[in-house]
Amino acid sequence: MKNNEKQSFTGVVLAGGRSVRMGQDKALLTLPDGRTLLERAIETLRQAGASEIIISVGVEKTYGIPGTREVQDTQVGCGPMSGLKAALTAAKFPLCLVLAVDLPKMTATYLSDLMAQSEHGCGVVPTSDDQAEPLAAVYPREAAEEAQRALVEQIYSLQRWVNVLESSQRVRMIPVHAEEQILFANWNTPSDCL
Repeated sequence: MKNNEKQSFTGVVLAGGRSVRMGQDKALLTLPDGRTLLERAIETLRQAGASEIIISVGVEKTYGIPGTREVQDTQVGCGPMSGLKAALTAAKFPLCLVLAVDLPKMTATYLSDLMAQSEHGCGVVPTSDDQAEPLAAVYPREAAEEAQRALVEQIYSLQRWVNVLESSQRVRMIPVHAEEQILFANWNTPSDCL
């Protein structure tokens, strides 16, 4: 937090995707160290300081990881927007550190830095080449209102949602430096895992 203020926050793992291009549930893919992507994401959020962990899951999906809470997507076929809305609504703390399950190179250090740049009521979203990186970012709980509005209007673009949040001063954009780009490499297809 700004001014060296430490505040409890919610860690959110987005794991509700259908993993169509991967051909199997990405959350359960195994890393060389034996952990699943889901286990790694949870551990990364805990190391970053999350006081609670919420896993956003698809409809009729459950993982049963001790020490976590699961929330189901509020609507099917809406991409991450539905999971974000559900998780933000369920969060116990005012700020939510969000991490997509398929970002295996993301570090707790980077995420802690995002939290340090956040403040009450205003999160932080990294940007790269004028595009937001909305799946490794900090959002205030109030961002659920805009997510709900987007779902009602059937506008599922996270880029557009983040722009609205920036306009209403609920998030600030910060640049991703060249050496940080690798942290945002995601696993979408089997070839990404090599």
